[in-house]
Formats: sequence, structure tokens, C-alpha cells
Amino acid sequence: MRLFRFSGLIHWDAGSARFTEESQSTFDSSWPKIDPVCGRLICWISFSAAAEFFAKGICLLRNVEVRKQHNGKVKFGTFGDLQEALKRLSDVVDLEEKQRQMILQVYERLRSEIRNRDAHAYIPNVRASHFDFVRDECVPCLNLLISCLPISPQEINKWSDEAPQFIASLQ
Repeated sequence: MRLFRFSGLIHWDAGSARFTEESQSTFDSSWPKIDPVCGRLICWISFSAAAEFFAKGICLLRNVEVRKQHNGKVKFGTFGDLQEALKRLSDVVDLEEKQRQMILQVYERLRSEIRNRDAHAYIPNVRASHFDFVRDECVPCLNLLISCLPISPQEINKWSDEAPQFIASLQ
């Protein structure tokens, strides 16, 4: 939740236990505070990383394995590996075909058009054209994934609130 919040593109509404999008004017006024040159890029990278972590976390909570052993180490796979895990998650939680396709399409677009671009090149002024994608496709997809969680909205809020203490305990 915190990477999503940091991205400035969406936020978590604890009262309704749903993601909502930020307005473009709010986003456009916030990213220059991060960095006046690369702030928008940093926000989009945070958003795509958050979406990846979020999907992997939901898969793991539903016992859909996303980890693999490689040379004695646990690997969490790549953004591209998510497609198979999301297909298995859709089966586990018995999503309708339309819902399944929405999740797969959104994550494929995030991977191919957003994450791949941002991880490999800086292309000026292209990110603004994807703002509607967040509102129209990502927010509904992420809210659908929230419904796949085996925990209550109160537990989601508690986990989000306690994240700093949890992370600190891991060190």
C-alpha cells in the first residue's frame, strides 16, 4: 500500500477498503516535489513495483506459489512470470472469465508498456498519456484483487498501518 501511496497515482481508502485514483492535477503537482526532472518516472516505477508486489502477495496468501528455487536461493520471479500465477489465482478464487481476462490484460499492459519502458529507457512526456489507464483499468483491477484476499478489510488496514514495524522487525 505504501508504494502505491508513494507513487501518487492512487491511494488506499481505509474506510471503504478500496483503491481510488488521484486526480491528474494532484499527481502533476506532487511528482515535481520528489524530483523536478525525474519525479514522474520515479512515481511510475513505484506504481509498477507496487502492483507487482501486491499481486505476488495476494498469490502467496492464496497459496499460489510465485517463488522458485534457483541454485539454492529463493527467487520471486519477474513481472513477466506473474501471468501464470495470476491464472492460477483466478482458478483458486473462482473468478469469472471476464474478471480473469481483465487482471491478465492489465498486468500484461503494466509489464509491457509501463514497467519495461521505465526500467530500460527514459522517454520524456510519454507517461502522461497513461494516466487514464490507472483510473480506468488499474484501479478496478486492483480492487478486484483486493476481493481475492482471504482477510477482512480491517485486517488489510491493520497490515498497512503496521507495515513499518513489521519491516523493522525483519532487520
